[in-house]
Amino acid sequence: LKSWPASSSWSFAHLAERFPDARLKCGEDDDGYKVKLRLEYFVEYARRQQDDSPLYVFDADFGDDGKPT
Repeated sequence: LKSWPASSSWSFAHLAERFPDARLKCGEDDDGYKVKLRLEYFVEYARRQQDDSPLYVFDADFGDDGKPT
């Protein structure tokens, strides 16, 4: 894994600078609607958070291209 180029170049700072407006799903509300957070805000949250159950983000469409993952 250490030889994978992204392991050294994909830092929070790099991703937030390159994709600040990317919207990532971090959950659903009580009515089942997706709750999304801009990457730049998630990075700031991740740097400062000390929660017992922190937010996490994921790509809800990952693997939806019809190909097995």
